[in-house]
Amino acid sequence: MKQGDAFSIIWDSGASMTITFDKNDFIGEIKPLPKGAQIRGIANKLRIEGYGYVVWSLMDTNGKLRHLKMPAYYIPKLRQRLLSTSMFSRMYPKNKIIVSDGVWHVSENPSDPSESAIDIFINPNNNLPTSTCFKHSSLTEVAANYTAFVSSTHNENFNLSEPQKELLRWHYRLGHVGLKTIQFIMRTGILAASHSMKKLHAAAAKIPHSDMPRCAACQFGRQTNRSVPGKVSHVVKDKAGILSADQLYPGQRVFLDHFVCSTRGRKIKGFGIRDPSGRSRARSIAES
Repeated sequence: MKQGDAFSIIWDSGASMTITFDKNDFIGEIKPLPKGAQIRGIANKLRIEGYGYVVWSLMDTNGKLRHLKMPAYYIPKLRQRLLSTSMFSRMYPKNKIIVSDGVWHVSENPSDPSESAIDIFINPNNNLPTSTCFKHSSLTEVAANYTAFVSSTHNENFNLSEPQKELLRWHYRLGHVGLKTIQFIMRTGILAASHSMKKLHAAAAKIPHSDMPRCAACQFGRQTNRSVPGKVSHVVKDKAGILSADQLYPGQRVFLDHFVCSTRGRKIKGFGIRDPSGRSRARSIAES
């Protein structure tokens, strides 16, 4: 992925509008606001350059991408994208946000499969609900090339959820121990050092077998040799020993193997070199 194709957004319950500093987040035209329009409450009266609709893509609980289309302000001097939860509830009224310690859960819309469920984890660095998003315009190129550049547990790998990545990280650290064993250890909470990390490990421990991530090294290690395909011959009992039938005496029938050599060589009658007496050398040797 190119730099900037993957980014973080903070779900802000105090923001009245979604805001971004990147023009590439918008689809369609960015409409200008009245001159002098400012936004208060963030930094020092940041100036709004325009507004429009942004599309941010993030991974849902099923490991698939969900695309969020929301109105947003364009503020070039901003340094962090903010997603307004009030605006999200207005655009997606059937998605309920359930807040708990360590994770925010956005329920799915039963009448619309595209509005799937989302888990938003608390960033331990700033204690804010944060999601990793991707630019909608670059997803086609990323889907074709990500396997050659992105590792399984990388932040830019959007095919695995964060609990699945955490399960794989400990699978690598513990020398490729079975994933079921790691889930059992995670349930004890011994691998977590913070409350948010315990929440993440609890989610990883609940991953069913059908959604378990796969380790490439373990898959290669389970490979076995397959037999080389060949021709199977069977003896026909009715024809067994037919070549030696009625042959009762030695020498009554003789079988010879023939060998044909197409490479030219010397003649059978000798080397073609004669001694002073006029006889061939081969004949002289034979008579002696």
